[in-house]
Order: sequence, then C-alpha cells, then structure tokens
Amino acid sequence: YTTVLAIEFSPVVLEKFHLERPLAIVRKISPPLIILGVLLSTLHQSSLGSLFLIIPGRMHPLWYSNIIPFLFIISCVAAGLAMTIFESFLSSRAFGRELELPLLSELAKVMVVTLVLFFTVRVQDLMNRDALQYVLQPTYQSIMFLGELLLGVVLPAVLLMFNKIRTNRAGLFYSAALV
Repeated sequence: YTTVLAIEFSPVVLEKFHLERPLAIVRKISPPLIILGVLLSTLHQSSLGSLFLIIPGRMHPLWYSNIIPFLFIISCVAAGLAMTIFESFLSSRAFGRELELPLLSELAKVMVVTLVLFFTVRVQDLMNRDALQYVLQPTYQSIMFLGELLLGVVLPAVLLMFNKIRTNRAGLFYSAALV
C-alpha cells in the first residue's frame, strides 16, 4: 500500500525535477494504481474489522458482531468522505483558495446515503443478535454507543439531507466534523 501511495505521489517529484520519461510512465499506469490503492485500503479496513472477530468475549455486545468487517468498510467510506470535506475546508482556508462547494455538496449527498446505510445495517444487526436491549441499559457503554450513533451518524445525516446546510460552508464543515 505504501509503495502504491509513493508511486501515486511521484508525479509531484518527477515534475519538480523535469523527469519527463518516468512521469509519462507513471501517468500511463496511474488508473490501475488508483484502483489498486482503493482496493488495498478497503481490504485493510475490512481486515482491521476482522481482527475484532477473534476476541468476542472482550468486546461489549453493542460493538461485537459477525459482520464487523462490513461495518468497518461502510464506516470507512463515510469517514473518508467526511475527511475529504473537512480537509478541503481547512486547506482552502490555509491556502486562501475558494472552497469547491458544489463538488463537496455532491460528496455530502453520497455521505448521507453511506450514513443511512451504516445506521440501517447497524440497527438491523443489533436486532438480529438480540443486542438492542443493551442500548437501553443505563451503562457507560450504552451512553457511548448512543453518542456514537446519534452524534456521529444520525445528526450529520439528517443535517446534510437539507440542501440549505449541504450548500453552506459552515453547515457542511460541522456536519463532516461530526462524522
């Protein structure tokens, strides 16, 4: 993965030193490298989630699930979209560039779909495992779980469903920050 990222970043260095031939080669192989980079990062997230499958007794029933690798992938997509919006906002301020609001607004629409999918799968999984009962218990874990789900998934999804918030710099930034 690091090698793929280094090759993807190499055009910046190759352009700086005017190395036209290697630059042409990198540009030619760039589309498959991008696909490989996305595939590797997706597999990486899924395998991280899979690690939790080996310790069922050490995780609270609100978080332990047989589909945790799938939940990791969905949350990774949502977090990636949110981080893109968050980073774009910060870099536009740092470098004095205009924020690409129409593009980021479209990303926010995709993020809403991803968050709704995550919420639906999460709640359905709790119901299938008969673990929904733990949400209503007054424990530290249930409070943290509700905070995670309500503040990090439901609230930003609902906010970003409104065009007025999705096309507003502050609304978009704070919604992404919640995710």
